Amino acid sequence: DTTQTTRIVGKISLIFASLNEVKAELVRITSALRSQELTGQFYAQLTLLDQSIVNFLDLSTTPEKCEEYFTKVSIQVEELESKFADFDEFIVKIADKRDEVIKAFNGKKEMLVAQLNKRTTALEQIGSRVLKNIENKAQSFNNRENIYAFFSTDLMVDKVRNLAIELKDLGDVAKAENLENLLKVAQETALRNLKDKADLFVDGQNIIALGNYKFTVNKQVLDLTIIRKNESLFYHLIGTSFYKQVTNDSVYQHRSIWEQELISENTEVYRSEYLAYQTYLESLQHNEPWNYETFLNDRTERDYGAAYLKGVHDKDAAAIYQGLKKIQSELGILQFSPAIRVAAQLFWFGLDEAVRNKLQQLITAAYSIQESFPQSKRARFVGEELSSQFLQSKISYEPVEASDVAHYIYMELSSSKNFTCSKQAIHLKKEFDEYLLTQRKTALFLQEISNTTFDTAERF
Repeated sequence: DTTQTTRIVGKISLIFASLNEVKAELVRITSALRSQELTGQFYAQLTLLDQSIVNFLDLSTTPEKCEEYFTKVSIQVEELESKFADFDEFIVKIADKRDEVIKAFNGKKEMLVAQLNKRTTALEQIGSRVLKNIENKAQSFNNRENIYAFFSTDLMVDKVRNLAIELKDLGDVAKAENLENLLKVAQETALRNLKDKADLFVDGQNIIALGNYKFTVNKQVLDLTIIRKNESLFYHLIGTSFYKQVTNDSVYQHRSIWEQELISENTEVYRSEYLAYQTYLESLQHNEPWNYETFLNDRTERDYGAAYLKGVHDKDAAAIYQGLKKIQSELGILQFSPAIRVAAQLFWFGLDEAVRNKLQQLITAAYSIQESFPQSKRARFVGEELSSQFLQSKISYEPVEASDVAHYIYMELSSSKNFTCSKQAIHLKKEFDEYLLTQRKTALFLQEISNTTFDTAERF
């Protein structure tokens, strides 16, 4: 029956079509679930990698260890890349992370190498100063036995040898061998000078005889000059007595950071204080409530150059930041200087009444929106409008930042239409009014301050 056969074949085709549709949907759902799981897994492993980087950087106390831990982190990055090689968006993030790792470990290695060079140079300078004393002492002996005994038992000689051993332990063999050679040369020079004295000197140690002629010898010892002296820097050719002071002014302009090793810490500012300051500045760019802990964690884990240690500097910074915000809250408008408050009021009362009313309505509306929707950008818009108006007004009372004036006006007028007056100010105004009344100058005073020939600042 052709009709029945056709109908059956049609139904079979529908069944296969439905089956293919189900298979396609199943593949889509499976791919979506797999992508979701891998995304969560990727970001979890990325967070773990960030923590590993911080810990390994803290453990990298020598250039060799820095290379070792860099290799370990690089292997982790490669494993992460091979695991998520099929996802282009992950490959880009992994490439960025690889660049961060390279910059972080290169920066740490450069810092360690600089510290090592600073240490070895200091040891070499100490050795050079001790050698100078050894040379002077060796010249005072009158026989070979005393010279040999001096170079075998004296503490200064042992000090130079110990410095050479320490330099070898630090990996600077060249400086160590230089000290050892200088010590050997000092002994040989002392023996040779002793022989020369016996051959040349007559009538004591300050007169030499050359044939029938005798000459007085100047044996004054020259002082050893160090590279850095009296907060000045000198050029020095090692092995010579050549010293020349550095005269580049730009070097001396940065004298305060000669000993600073980290961007986040110096002799006056602790790392956590710097981190708290960064957090406070960032908080000014956001409406409350703002999650400062997230910012602290991100800074601690990602700002490798600042050498923050998670669990130490972030905790201290959080405590400092909370104290800053508490002080800011308690101060209220007192956080603004008198110059800002005066400039703001001169600007505000110098505006046309229509403009002032419009700005007042904008401030009130923005504050109402901010109370219900803290993340709203309406307050920022009002602040920008106030800043723009202030810059156009050209108030010349004292130079202040337009953004500070706008922030102060917004705080003052967001919940009230009047500026805050202290009890002392109100009392002073009352006494002034009474004084004008007794002098019969009230009308004249009101006439002068209402004279629109002058602007508000001039009347003030």
